[in-house]
Amino acid sequence: RDLRTTSAAGESFSVGFAANTLQNRDVFDYYNHLYSNGHETVGRDFDAVNVALEQTFLDGNLGFEIAYDSQTYETHQDFPFSGGQGTNLAGPYEVSVHISKYLTTGELNPNLGRALTWVRQPKQRFDTSERETFRGTAYYELDLSENDGWLRHFGKHRFTGMYNDYSRDTFNITTGENTVSDEFNMDSAMQHEFGRTNGRRSMNYIVYTSDDLRGVSSIDDVRLHPLDFIRPTEDVGFPFAWVDTTPAGPLNNGVAGDRAVHVNNVYMKSNQVDGGISQTNIEAQAFTWQSYFLDNHIVALYGRREDDTSNFVRNLASETSEPERLADWSYNPAFTRLSPNPTYEEKGTTQSWSVVGRLPQRFLGDMPFSLQAHWASAANFNPIGLRSNALGTPIGQPTGLTEEFGFTIASINNRYTAKFNWYETELGNISAGVGTNLANYAFGRINNHRAAELMEIPISDQLDLIPNGGGAGHPIQSYEDYYDAMFNAIPSELLDVVKPTHVSGDGTWDEYQIDAITNLQATRSQLAEGFELELVANLTSNWRLMANISRQETSFSNTAPLMGRIINEFVAASQASRLDELQDDPTFQADAEFHSEGLGLLPLPIIAAQALDGTVSNEQREWRYTIVSNYDFNEGKFKGFGVGGAIRWEDEAATGYVQIVDPDAGVIPDVSRPFFDDGLFSGDAWISYSRPIMNGKTNWDVRLNVRNLVGESGNIPVKTNPDGNVAVIRIPNPRTIYLTNTFKF
Repeated sequence: RDLRTTSAAGESFSVGFAANTLQNRDVFDYYNHLYSNGHETVGRDFDAVNVALEQTFLDGNLGFEIAYDSQTYETHQDFPFSGGQGTNLAGPYEVSVHISKYLTTGELNPNLGRALTWVRQPKQRFDTSERETFRGTAYYELDLSENDGWLRHFGKHRFTGMYNDYSRDTFNITTGENTVSDEFNMDSAMQHEFGRTNGRRSMNYIVYTSDDLRGVSSIDDVRLHPLDFIRPTEDVGFPFAWVDTTPAGPLNNGVAGDRAVHVNNVYMKSNQVDGGISQTNIEAQAFTWQSYFLDNHIVALYGRREDDTSNFVRNLASETSEPERLADWSYNPAFTRLSPNPTYEEKGTTQSWSVVGRLPQRFLGDMPFSLQAHWASAANFNPIGLRSNALGTPIGQPTGLTEEFGFTIASINNRYTAKFNWYETELGNISAGVGTNLANYAFGRINNHRAAELMEIPISDQLDLIPNGGGAGHPIQSYEDYYDAMFNAIPSELLDVVKPTHVSGDGTWDEYQIDAITNLQATRSQLAEGFELELVANLTSNWRLMANISRQETSFSNTAPLMGRIINEFVAASQASRLDELQDDPTFQADAEFHSEGLGLLPLPIIAAQALDGTVSNEQREWRYTIVSNYDFNEGKFKGFGVGGAIRWEDEAATGYVQIVDPDAGVIPDVSRPFFDDGLFSGDAWISYSRPIMNGKTNWDVRLNVRNLVGESGNIPVKTNPDGNVAVIRIPNPRTIYLTNTFKF
C-alpha cells in the first residue's frame, strides 16, 4: 500500500509526505485567477482613541507624560472552503472527481466524471479584540559636561521611568450551517441531533469546476474553472433523499426507521457552534539610564523592566452550572464566560545594556578613518498569552536573549562606513509547530465507539475482521471492554486534567465530555548565530550606495519532550492491549481500515521534528545580500529628478528530506540529504521628482516605485516529498507599481 496518496475517506499521509498541489497553469491559471472566485469575504472594523498629556520643567530637562490608548478591532470571516473553518478531505480547495454512477434516489448521476470541490459545514467567525493601555512616563536629563574640572568627564545622562497597564479582551463566535426539515424526523434519519459539530446534519457544499473528464488520459489535460455557485439561504428548500435505518430508541421515540428511500425538502439553518473569550493583563514598570561619558567617546545604556502578567480564558465545564450544549446540541452562548481563576500568572524581570566606545582621533594620528566598537546584551519576552503543554500546565512566555558585538570603521568625513557585527540569539519556549491533542484524539475514538454502540452495531463486526481468526481470543469482547482498555491506555496524569464526564440524554449516556486544554502546544528552544556587514558609500554628493551582507545559522533543541512522552506511552499501551487491531471507524461509514494504520502515525511528526534537534537548520537561508543605490540630479535639465534601485538575493533553503528507517525511532528525515530550492532573487526600481512649490513654502515630492521589477518568474518550491517530488509550491511575489506624493511644509 502506497501511503503517499490519500483515499476518499481522508486516510493519513505517511510522515514527511504532503498532498500534491496543482502546479500546471494550463489546468488552472492560478497566477491570474482565484479558484475561490470571490466567494471568500472578510470584513474589518477598527476604532482607536489616543490621548496624551505632556508637561516639561527646568528648560525641558524634566518632563512627564500621561497617555491613554483604546483600540477595538472587529473581524467577520466567511471563507466557505478555507480559513480553517470548513472540513475538506486533504485540505482547503481539494479537487476530486465524482465517480458515483447513481444518485441515492437510483437516478443516473448527471455530474458523473466532473471535477468538484466540497466542504462540510462551512463556518463563519466573528472576532472582537479590545485593547486598553494606560502609560505614565517621566524623564530627567543631567548635563555635567559644561562643568569645569573633572566632573565634565561624567558627561550627560538621561533617566527615564515608565509605568504601563495593558489589558486585552477577546471574544469570538463561530457559526455553522446545518440542515433542518419540518417534513420528517431528521434526528432519526441522520442519526444525529441538529447541533452536533461537523456531523451528519451539516450542510455540505459540492461545487463542480470542470466538464465531464471521462476519457481524459492525463491530469495535464484537465481544465478547471473557478468556483461558481449560489450560497443557500434559510428560506429556500431543496430535495433531499434519505433512508432511516435507526433502531428503535430515543432519537425516534421508540419507533425504528422503515429502511425505505424517501425524498423530502430540507432547509439550511445557521447556528452557533462555538464561542470563545479571553483576557490578558500586563502590568509593567521600566527604568532606563543612558549616559555619554568622556566627551561622548563612551555611550552606555542600561534598562530594566518588570512585568506582571495574568491570563484568563473561557470557564471549564467544571467551573459553571451552564451546560456547553443545549438540548438540540447547539452551543450554549451562556457558556462563554471568563473563568474566575487565572489560567496563567507570571512575574519576571528582564535587563538590557549596551556600550559604544569611540576611539579618540588623536590616538589614530594621521590615519584617515575613525573607529568605534560596540557590545550589547538584551533580554526580552513575548506576551503571547496562554499556552498549555500536553498535560494542561501553562507554558511560560517565549523568552529571548541576544548578545552582539562588533566595530565600525568610517572615513574622516563619513563618506564611507563599514559596520561589522556578530550576534547570538537564544530563544526559549517557542512553539515547535508539531503535536497532537491526545485527549481529543482518545475521547473522539471513545465517543465514536459509543455512537456505534447506540446504533446497535455489535463490536463482533470489528473482531470478525481481525485476520486468522484473531477476534476469538481478543481481550476486547464488548464495548465495556473497549472503554476500559482506552481509559487504561490514556496516561492517568492526563485523565486527571481533562476530567471526563458522561453527557446523558433520556437517561442514557451519549458521549464523554472533557475539560478542554486551552491552546495546547509543544515547545522547543532555538539558537541563532550570525554575522552582518553593512556598507555605506557616498560616492558623490548626490550618489549614495548601501549594501548589507548577512550570514546566519540556526539550530533547535529540546523539541516536544513532554508531548512526545505522553503520546508514546499511549501508543505503546494501546498496542499492548491490542486496541490497534480494531477498526479505525467503528460505524463502518468510511473505508474499512485497521486502527493500527493511524495509531502508528500518531507520534511520527514529533519523532521527525526531534530528529532535527542539534543540527544546523537547512530551512534557514544561510546567506542574504541586499544592495541599494540612489542618484539625485542637483543641476542641469534633470534637476530635481532622482533614480534608484535595489536588488535582493537569498541563499537556498531545504524544502524536504530523504527519509531513512532508524531502528529505534522509526522513519526519520536524513538531515544529510536535504532537497534545496534555488534561492530567491528580486529587484526594485524607482524614479522621483522633487521641487519647492507655493513660493517655496512647501516641498513636493512625487515617487514612482516598481516593486519586484525583476526576480522569480516560476513556481517556487515550498515542500518536497521524501521521494523528491515537489508537493507544494507558491507563486512569486507579484510586481507592484505605486505612485506616492508627499508634501512637506
